[in-house]
Amino acid sequence: MNRYDVFERDVTAWLDDAASPRMPDFRDDLLQRTAATRQRPAWSFPERWLPMTAVTAGRRTIRTVPWKTVALLALLVLVLTAAAVFLAGSHPRPAPMLGRAANGLVAYAADGDIFAVDPVEILEVLQHVLQVCIVYR
Repeated sequence: MNRYDVFERDVTAWLDDAASPRMPDFRDDLLQRTAATRQRPAWSFPERWLPMTAVTAGRRTIRTVPWKTVALLALLVLVLTAAAVFLAGSHPRPAPMLGRAANGLVAYAADGDIFAVDPVEILEVLQHVLQVCIVYR
């Protein structure tokens, strides 16, 4: 089984000795000194001439910050913002109001004039530009 430990016995004896009630050696000197000292006069105690309610009244008006409420409100704002961003991003964009978007006209300059052409007819424009370039060479 367990063998009896000498260390445990020594610690137990030390704790019993340290915890036993006893009088300090300097008790008589302490009593002589306190008996010879006069008590403070009553006027030197601030409680006698200042009411403590006047001193502590300012402490009652200072309120602590309700950190739990502030954290809860911040979390609520964060969740609502995230939900709004998610909902706004998840909807498809509406179609343009004037119909489907299409390619517009292509503008080019030839012989000092500006022309606008449909991109489908771009091959004809390129042929015309090539003819103009050949003529000017």
